[in-house]
Amino acid sequence: MTTPEGNRYPGAGTSFTKDPQGGYLWCERPEMDPTLRAKFKAMLANNDPVFARSLKDLGCYQGEMGPATIELVHDRPIWQPQRSHSPLELKIQEEKCMELRDAGIIVPSNSTKYTMNVTMPAKKDADGQWTDRRYCCDVRPLNAATKPNRYTPPTP
Repeated sequence: MTTPEGNRYPGAGTSFTKDPQGGYLWCERPEMDPTLRAKFKAMLANNDPVFARSLKDLGCYQGEMGPATIELVHDRPIWQPQRSHSPLELKIQEEKCMELRDAGIIVPSNSTKYTMNVTMPAKKDADGQWTDRRYCCDVRPLNAATKPNRYTPPTP
């Protein structure tokens, strides 16, 4: 990628390596101070339990506030007809939904009141190759109908 100033990002000589212990993807830049790099790697290693390695590691919110609700400015259905997708995209969609379902993040729904379309933009790997697809829901119609929430969560 090139910035508006003409600089190449992430910069010449930059490479990406996967950490064998933590599985992190490191951006190796020649201008980065080795001492700072070592401190950063140690900090990540010391806090390893906070990182998810799979969708199942993410889990779902189980806190004291209970299930989340989205307040809308109207009670009309927010529904979109399904966009056309290639057979490959439909296969990817099914696989991604099954991954999310198996991890307990989503549940099957028979609702006809709320539907969101999906997009599946290509995703590059660390070597810059297009190897995967992101699974994204187009929630713009839902966002447009959501009541503004002026509540600021407490910060530590």
